[in-house]
Amino acid sequence: MGHCLQCNQPLNKDNSFYGQHADCFKEIFQVDHEIEFQSLARKNFISDPNDHNLENNDPHLTSYFAGNYKKYEGKLGEHSYILKLSKEEYPELAPVEYICNKIGYYCQINIATPFTLIDLGNHELAFVTKNFMANTKSHASLNAIYHYLDAGPTNYNVENISAALFKETRSASDVIMFFKTLLFDALIGNHDRHGRNFSLIETQKQKRLSPIYDNPSYLGLEKGSALKANIVVHGKVWTKNSQEPDILAYAKEIKRLNAGHILKDFVSSMQFDKIAQLIQESHCLSNNMKQALYKMVIEQYEKLVNYV
Repeated sequence: MGHCLQCNQPLNKDNSFYGQHADCFKEIFQVDHEIEFQSLARKNFISDPNDHNLENNDPHLTSYFAGNYKKYEGKLGEHSYILKLSKEEYPELAPVEYICNKIGYYCQINIATPFTLIDLGNHELAFVTKNFMANTKSHASLNAIYHYLDAGPTNYNVENISAALFKETRSASDVIMFFKTLLFDALIGNHDRHGRNFSLIETQKQKRLSPIYDNPSYLGLEKGSALKANIVVHGKVWTKNSQEPDILAYAKEIKRLNAGHILKDFVSSMQFDKIAQLIQESHCLSNNMKQALYKMVIEQYEKLVNYV
C-alpha cells in the first residue's frame, strides 16, 4: 500500500482510507468518522465565464494550467472542497501542487487550508483544498485582483498591484503577503500567478486579501528526462525592469519599493531545513521529480540568500 499521503508514514490496507491513515483523514478534515466525498461536480477553470473582460485572452489573465487538471467540487459532510485531479499526460501535477502548498506553509504564506492529497482509487491522486468561500457567515464575494487595475498586461505589475492592494484593504500586512507570495512563487517555479488567482474577499464592511490558492510548480507539467534539464521559470507578474522576472528581479523590485526588510524576514522565517526534508522524503513524487524540485528550490533559495 506504500505510504500515507498525509503523514508520509507506512500504510497498510487495514488502516487505509483514500490513501491515508484513517486517523490522518479524520484529523485533516476534522471529522469523527470515515466519510466519503459526495456530489462531485465538474467545474470550469474560469470561475466566471460571463466576464467579458476575459474574452481578449490577455496574457496576464490566461492560466497556463487551465485544462491540465480535471477539477471538481464535492461535499464532505457539511463542507465544500475543491478536488484537482492530474490528467494522464501530467500524472504528477496533483502531488506536486500538494508538496508546493506544504512548502508555502513552511514559508509562512497564508495558504488556503486545509489541503491534502488523496487517492480516489486505482492510484488516481487528487489535490484537495477546502472551498474557503463556501459557508461564509456573511455575504461575501471573491474578486480577482485584475478588477482593481486598469486594463492591459502592462498594468499587471508589482508596483500597481501592491498600490491597489493597500488602496482597497488599507492593510500593510496584505501588501507584505503579496510580496512574500511572489518570492514563494519564484522559489517553487510557479509561473502562473495570473490576474485571476490572486484575489480579495469583499464584504459590505471590508476588503481583505484572500488565502493564497493555485500554487503548483511548472515542474508538474514535466516528466522523464525533461526533469533533468536546466529549467528556467519566470514569474507572471512584471516588475519595472523585467517582463520575465526571476527571484532576483522580484527581490530588487521589493527593495526598490522600500520594502527590503521583507526579504530578510522571508528568508529568516522560512523553515528551509523542513522544506528540504519534505521534498527529499516525499513518497508521492517520483525520484526524478524530487530531484528536479529540490534542485530548483535550492538554487532559488541560494540566489535570494546571497542577495539579501
